[in-house]
Amino acid sequence: MSGVPAFRLVEAGFSQPQVEALAEFMQTEAARRSDLLEVKAELKTDIKEVKAELKADIMEVKAELKTDIMAVKAELKADIADVEHRLEIKISDVKAELEHCLETKVGEVRADVLVLKWMNGFVLAFLAAISARLFVH
Repeated sequence: MSGVPAFRLVEAGFSQPQVEALAEFMQTEAARRSDLLEVKAELKTDIKEVKAELKADIMEVKAELKTDIMAVKAELKADIADVEHRLEIKISDVKAELEHCLETKVGEVRADVLVLKWMNGFVLAFLAAISARLFVH
């Protein structure tokens, strides 16, 4: 009978009441293979549920981010359009100012050219008069 575990415990020095208490403990308190398999199945189910929840949360966050990105994109487009409009106005203002300055300067140059024409005419008339006087005498 030394092959049966309970008798081996007796042969090893345990008393019969100790062996019985240990056997009762093993039957009621110790985890059995079926208990471990049951816990394993429960854990697998829990892991699947957590994965599903995480996947749903990720999809929700993605949707929120997509919405936020679209809103920011729309705001940026509006801001860019506003900046473009303001730049067009500024460019138009600068262009008008440059045209005004250019017209003013061109007017001044024309006035100066007119004076130079009159001066050249006067000088030519004076030279003609001097030349005529030199040859007539």
